Amino acid sequence: MSLGCCTSLLVCTTTPDYPIGSIMTAHAWLLDIGLATPMAIGQRELLQIITAPQTFSVPLCPEYARHVLFWQQRMVPVMDFGLRMGANPHPQNLLALVGFHDALTGVIQLGAIVLRQAPRQVAVNDAQALQAEDLPVDWRALAISCFAHEGSAIPVLHLGKVFAAVH
Repeated sequence: MSLGCCTSLLVCTTTPDYPIGSIMTAHAWLLDIGLATPMAIGQRELLQIITAPQTFSVPLCPEYARHVLFWQQRMVPVMDFGLRMGANPHPQNLLALVGFHDALTGVIQLGAIVLRQAPRQVAVNDAQALQAEDLPVDWRALAISCFAHEGSAIPVLHLGKVFAAVH
């Protein structure tokens, strides 16, 4: 049995008497970042949706990572992955606040992702798992895995890797 899409980022659902050879199911959030294909994060990585956030500009940062948000007395980097991947600029009216385990420090870190619309939850199973080569080249360095959904290869974002440079 392959566990391609059931990484620690996606939450697998099983029962104690789960039949061997059966397909496991996990849940993910699809994030619309302004591209034809959304990206995904694990079910438990999405902490909160923030509407009309007050963000602050950070000089000399790349345009896609130029803002921060203050949330519960913590400075949180804001990433616009759509802009990073070539989409047109979009107002930062909707953010996904995400949490992830920083493997280097062992600390839970936060990040925010600019969204074009509210996230959508989907169920994913092992039969949908794809190889990294199925993703566009630009996504391969940012994704921990990918899966097929509605005819597209959906990258599962590696939050620890993409936010590592800003923490």
